[in-house]
Amino acid sequence: MFSAVISTKPFNLILSTTDSSAGIRYTTNGSEPTETNGVIYAGPIPVSRTTVLRAAAFKTDYLPSVVVTHTYLVRLEHCVAVVAGVVHCHAY
Repeated sequence: MFSAVISTKPFNLILSTTDSSAGIRYTTNGSEPTETNGVIYAGPIPVSRTTVLRAAAFKTDYLPSVVVTHTYLVRLEHCVAVVAGVVHCHAY
């Protein structure tokens, strides 16, 4: 699963799973989180710049969850050329 989120300012990302006894691992380098790869989620993750985050839940004696990937676009600048030749820029 993949999605993108646009934010105008930094925020703290909270991950959760429906099974409180499962652990969550996440990566921000594009690699797939596994039972041995990735950071063990322990609390809100500060997102202050554009970040691709991949996460999955793990529980002993169970198959891992599907890996979920989200791209968080933070503080983007967007410019649009107007017919009169003027360029308008907006920060997102």
